[in-house]
Amino acid sequence: MRFQLAVRDPALWLFIGMGFLAGIYIAGMEVGTLTLFLNELDESRYLALAFLLTAILSITTINLFNQMQRGMSYYRLSWVVLLLLTISTLSLRLLFAWVDTPTQRTRLVFGSFVVGAVLVVFVNLIFWGTIYHYYNLKQQKRIIGNIDVGKSIAGVAAFFAIPLFSHYFPQTEDLIDIGVLMSFGILILYTVFLWLKREQIISTSSISQTSQEHWGIGFIFRHRYTRYMVGFIFLSVISYQLLDYTFLNSAGVLYPREKDLQNFIALFEGSTLLLAFLLQSFITDRLIEQYGIGITLMIAPALLLLFLTTGLIIEGFAPDWQQYSNTFLLFFMMLALSRMTLAALKESNEDTAFKFCYFPIPREARLSVLHQIDGNIRTGAGIVAGLLLLAFQYWQLSNLLLLTTGILLLSLLWLGSVFQLSKAYHLQLHRLLHKDTQEAAPIESTSNQYYQPPSYKFIEALCLHEAVYARQVAPVLFRMAPEISAAHLPLPPVVETTQEIREQRLWQLFSGNDSLTHNQLLMVVEAMDSPRHAHLAAALLCRAGERALPVLESFFVKAGQNDFLLCHILEVYARMGTPASLQLLYKYLHSTNPAIHRQAFHLIMAMDNPLHHDLQEYVYRLIDEEITDALWDLVALEVLAGSPVARPLRHALQAEIKENYETIFKALTALYDKEAVHTIRQNIEEEDIESQVLAIELLGTLLNEHLKKRLVPFFDTLPVNKKLEHLGEYYPIEPMPAQKVVETLIIRDYAYTTAWTRACAIRYIAQAGSTQNLAPLIANVFHTNRLIRESSFHALHALSAEQAAGVLQRLPAIHRQELQLLIRQNLPTLLDCGFSLQQSALFKDTAEEVIQEIVLYCERYRAEDSTFSFPKTGIWAVYSSQDGSNRAAANGHIFFALQEENIRLAPGSVLLYLPPAVVEYYAAYFPSLLTNYLRLRTQNKAAVSYNV
Repeated sequence: MRFQLAVRDPALWLFIGMGFLAGIYIAGMEVGTLTLFLNELDESRYLALAFLLTAILSITTINLFNQMQRGMSYYRLSWVVLLLLTISTLSLRLLFAWVDTPTQRTRLVFGSFVVGAVLVVFVNLIFWGTIYHYYNLKQQKRIIGNIDVGKSIAGVAAFFAIPLFSHYFPQTEDLIDIGVLMSFGILILYTVFLWLKREQIISTSSISQTSQEHWGIGFIFRHRYTRYMVGFIFLSVISYQLLDYTFLNSAGVLYPREKDLQNFIALFEGSTLLLAFLLQSFITDRLIEQYGIGITLMIAPALLLLFLTTGLIIEGFAPDWQQYSNTFLLFFMMLALSRMTLAALKESNEDTAFKFCYFPIPREARLSVLHQIDGNIRTGAGIVAGLLLLAFQYWQLSNLLLLTTGILLLSLLWLGSVFQLSKAYHLQLHRLLHKDTQEAAPIESTSNQYYQPPSYKFIEALCLHEAVYARQVAPVLFRMAPEISAAHLPLPPVVETTQEIREQRLWQLFSGNDSLTHNQLLMVVEAMDSPRHAHLAAALLCRAGERALPVLESFFVKAGQNDFLLCHILEVYARMGTPASLQLLYKYLHSTNPAIHRQAFHLIMAMDNPLHHDLQEYVYRLIDEEITDALWDLVALEVLAGSPVARPLRHALQAEIKENYETIFKALTALYDKEAVHTIRQNIEEEDIESQVLAIELLGTLLNEHLKKRLVPFFDTLPVNKKLEHLGEYYPIEPMPAQKVVETLIIRDYAYTTAWTRACAIRYIAQAGSTQNLAPLIANVFHTNRLIRESSFHALHALSAEQAAGVLQRLPAIHRQELQLLIRQNLPTLLDCGFSLQQSALFKDTAEEVIQEIVLYCERYRAEDSTFSFPKTGIWAVYSSQDGSNRAAANGHIFFALQEENIRLAPGSVLLYLPPAVVEYYAAYFPSLLTNYLRLRTQNKAAVSYNV
């Protein structure tokens, strides 16, 4: 179950409070029990045994804790353990007050050191375990750092306060009083937490119980990745334990007086915790973000190796072990520096970075593996370290020099284990994500540049099966298979209209075997400017080969050429596939026209064996453009949230953002492994939060420094304001009020806002009734795009008919007549027609980017009576308004009708006409549209009478 993380969440404040008390508890218990042990016992004789017994008692109690979870809720069991912990801490303090004989006190000091260490283990285990149970993975990443900071601040304050207020603790055992008070405080806060969150806890507890029953030590040792984790933990814990043993032995020699030793331990541990706090606050997150967990985990063994090597060099392998000799002091300084640095890195870098190692483990096993590694594996490593120290004592090898040399060798193995774990981490993360997506259906792009068309044989078989007249789908075939010959298709009949005369000429050229002349090539290139002839003309140019390249290139330098034609020329370059044509294609990656350089890039990425070019510079530029565009749209979405009037505009913006995401991932495949990028994309688009977090983590390990700083925050599941905060250095965008956002959408660069989104923004201004600034509407009435022009004039007429009439007189005659007819007959705008077409089965799941181009060819007819005669053959649809007022009658009905057929419908209804060639053109790029179109043609191939 997921919970909303907010500052108002009382559970978060309770965890911060528990962390603060836990930090003070650990400080009091560690300083008190450790000082008593080093002062009253012979550390060279008893310390190794104490380490061993601590590990054995810890692993025994942790296993008992895990077993009891099978019959009891984790939260209730944790509360019981905290109660026992409070009683145990209080009992220790009372025993020190009651014991009066030296022998009993010696045993109590030894026992308090062992039991105190186990109590500290359980404070951490329950505290972090509860957080992992209560919050999901995404929330854990956000709050763990803040909670840990509070815990660290409390620990630092407590350690440094002990020497300052030592006169309040005349006996060292009085420090245990701090532990008693803090344990009561932790128990009270945990009780309040259980009471406040009792309903959520009941639902999550049952899940965690069942999920932990099937995962244990066997699972960990069966899998290579978790074995690498175990190896890392063993080497880390053993190295730390041996170093701790060496350091404590040296400290006991250097500080024989109890108060001096107590103050030294408090100041040393406080300094260590302060260093860990500073590292965690200012360095750890940046290290992990910029260099990954591998480099972060390598720092500790590398520095340990450096410091111990320096210490041994200083000693010259001939140390003078007298108590206050110069050589001993120098060696102790290096030893203390090693111990402080290692403990601080373990508390900050290692513990934080190692938590990421749990992410690639399957979610059903993750929590159990965490408990096993943090519990059994760590304590098992402590047992091994204790046995090693006992063996060193037995064989009289426990002098400080030999132990230091042994730690040096262990640090080398530790460093090697980090290399292996880092490699396994990336591999396991990729496997886990790929496992979730390998059965998923491929993503169908909303842009025609991405789509890889099926083979010609598939289309040919589909046409024959559907018994569709081959010529009607000829444009589809030309786009899908340029190798198709004229023998496959019959010639069209001789006709007289201008468009069909041009088509007739193209067919004659296609069926002939003669080489095309220069003038013929010019005519063919010009024919590509129309969807009706684009594919057939492209097939002719591909057949002409490199002879057509100079003619094609001449169109790029001619003024007034539209993007539709130029993009088709680039497609011809890609389909030719010759070195000369591909060189020209690569040249247009540097075009200043976004439509041109993006089309060139998509075509290059769609080729099986493109020429080798370094695309990194272009990819960086393209990704910057897409992120800027997407962030601006995200800001607009945030501002327009909650407005019913803005729903179509929000939907259009979401489609644009999806297109931005798609382009970014396509760009990444130019630099990185395609399968890895596809896997990351699939998981980022999942609704499951854990899949998203894991995918973003894998993305961070995949990208270089330049892209990681931009794309990780961009894809992260952050609120928009946080995204802007993280990315403000690279993409400065300032939030604006809703009205200003919409106005900016209308006047924004056409290359970064589609005509459909712009029309929806214009519709929003009209429906919102805002007349503050009509200048954007007036300016767009003169736009060359018919969709934007109609939407702007319709909105302007609704807001100010007087200004609309004045603007109308300044338009060209053809545009003026078009808009007058729109208002006089109260026809739906092209935007409304697009909404209506989206409701039909033919255009189901068709992107707005395609609809916005199809509606430009849409013709509108109003039925004066109940019978309507079709004036031309083609695709007809009964207009259905977006609000559904006409949907009951029309139901978004769309059909293929022959000329002179009739239809019955309510008087005053509006019918929409689409030329079949336009739909066929776009069907060549989209398999779903092609399938729907062929089904429509098959169902309506006979003359029928339509009744709506």
